[in-house]
Amino acid sequence: MCTLHIEHTQIHTHRINYDTYSKHRYKRIIDEVGGWPFHQRTVNVLADIADKHQTSVANIAARWVLNHPAVPAVIIGARNANHLMV
Repeated sequence: MCTLHIEHTQIHTHRINYDTYSKHRYKRIIDEVGGWPFHQRTVNVLADIADKHQTSVANIAARWVLNHPAVPAVIIGARNANHLMV
């Protein structure tokens, strides 16, 4: 479950299946930083920025993290091989 995916701005939190520990963890973090509506607005803003720069939301997020001096690298991973298919 990539919570930065633009599709998540179109759904309500009660329609997401939190069937794994990882998904529960994401939900707890989202709830702590402002809840689902705040998260959806944030993803929409990131999508607008990504469109302006002709890139993806994930690239915008990675660049934001890398702009912090204390962060030497972003670790990007895939949970399974399907995530690597373009």
